Amino acid sequence: MNSFETPEKTEQEKLQLIEDAKLGEGKKLDLALLALGEKPAAQLGNYDVIESDEHREQLLNEFSEEVETIRTLLDSLGCAYDLLKELRDRDGIMGYSFLVARDQATLSEVVEADTKGDDKTFGILMGYPKTAIDAYQTENAFDYSLELSKEELQNLESEGVLPFLEFMPSKQHWEEELASARRIRDVVKEKIPRLYEELERKSK
Repeated sequence: MNSFETPEKTEQEKLQLIEDAKLGEGKKLDLALLALGEKPAAQLGNYDVIESDEHREQLLNEFSEEVETIRTLLDSLGCAYDLLKELRDRDGIMGYSFLVARDQATLSEVVEADTKGDDKTFGILMGYPKTAIDAYQTENAFDYSLELSKEELQNLESEGVLPFLEFMPSKQHWEEELASARRIRDVVKEKIPRLYEELERKSK
């Protein structure tokens, strides 16, 4: 586990570092929500199936650079983090996984939840709505891509909310959970407009 002591940066300084990082939009979003206090913890990782020896070397180089970029950024942000799964080939799958939190106590909680397979605690620490967590991997989970009409899906895509729906909603509460994703979208649009634009472009 690591926690790098640096002078505390302002919220805007942290968001600027995140926006400028050479990382995918999803990882930037998770870190931005962490910096804004919208979620207690985040998981950052990448995995890919190895197709050949040449592909293995390509993934190793690409992911090694990504791991160092994340590590340097987390140190600059003053986050507590654990490289839970070191970068390596696991039965034909190359990948790595960080768990990140705003403080060491929360990091210990999320590492413990992950180690024990405690999905409910893990989901809460990831900032997901409790109603969605309770429905996870049950018949009450709501797969909006299958259960909404084409027109409803197009409306959600048009309003740019889907990139901010980071969890599987529940059948009984999906509209309230969607409202939560809309609120996150609006916060990101206000606080981190460049990242919002990146996410909006990617979703189209």
